[in-house]
Amino acid sequence: MSRFLVLLGVLALAAPATRAQVGFGGLIGDPTGLTVKLGGGRGGVSVDIGLKNDLFVQAHYLIREQRLRGAGADVRFLFGPGGFIQTSDDDPVLGVSALLGLSVYPAPQFELFGQVTPGITLTPDVDSRVGAAAGLRFYP
Repeated sequence: MSRFLVLLGVLALAAPATRAQVGFGGLIGDPTGLTVKLGGGRGGVSVDIGLKNDLFVQAHYLIREQRLRGAGADVRFLFGPGGFIQTSDDDPVLGVSALLGLSVYPAPQFELFGQVTPGITLTPDVDSRVGAAAGLRFYP
């Protein structure tokens, strides 16, 4: 839990320096836990922290967050590369992944989102994985 608090502190300190929007919230799926998003528009960073039996952290650089034309609401498609780490009693699991998602902004302060995160574990064994989650972020 202390690692989680340190990570949130680092993200909170980095946000004012980059003058980025910061959204905090939760997500359900794989992973289930907390989410933080820095930035928006043409780029940003999304960090998701899951707390199952082990700590799971994934981070993605959002190459693009494109508003969909013709949608009645503010609907955006986003994607970007990233990676993940999962702690365990044995060896930590490290891997690379991608994020593909849709976000809906029913109000400027709220973001509803769904995402799929296909990836490849690199340690301790090479394997594939797919995560999917839905959540809500608040932008104070």
